[in-house]
Amino acid sequence: MLGECADEAVDMAGLTARDDTAVLLGTAGDFAALTRFWRGEAGAEVADAVPAHLADLLAARLGANELQLAFTNACVASATAIIHACGLIASGRLESAVCAGAYLVEEENFAKFDSGRALSRGGVIRPFSADRDGLLLGDGAAAVVLESGEAANRRGARPLVNVVGWGASSDAHHIARPHPKGAGLASAAGRATPRGCESGT
Repeated sequence: MLGECADEAVDMAGLTARDDTAVLLGTAGDFAALTRFWRGEAGAEVADAVPAHLADLLAARLGANELQLAFTNACVASATAIIHACGLIASGRLESAVCAGAYLVEEENFAKFDSGRALSRGGVIRPFSADRDGLLLGDGAAAVVLESGEAANRRGARPLVNVVGWGASSDAHHIARPHPKGAGLASAAGRATPRGCESGT
């Protein structure tokens, strides 16, 4: 699923020369592959579950040989990949990058949320309701091509959006809960000053 998303993003961007394109992936790894390895299933390799290996596989699929990175910081892994790519592009270290992320509800992931009693008992998501009782899980994958304005102009690309700024922070208030006064969010928003990175798709 992730590979198809990345193919579509690259095709939409019209990115044909990919040797100088990086791949940055937000992922928790493939726990299903790890489970197959633990169960001793034929052909199962522990390397298939390693996040960095997944980034390498995606880069090989796209023919992108510049740089491969995997980010594993949970819910913000894909956003971190995008922020890091923007920083590399703005600094001149890269001209283009494919940023991607995927989440599949596998046995291990479901068990964690279920044991933590985080799932909605009524099967309904109500994030802004005082009576909310949990969340639901779903599969998802997405990919985006980021490119410097100069590179996009040089090849006549028409960006769908411009990334004018970004910011990140870690308030380290709690392992799962943000600071009650939103200190981390305020810090990230304050750092989101205009920089210089454009998105091709």
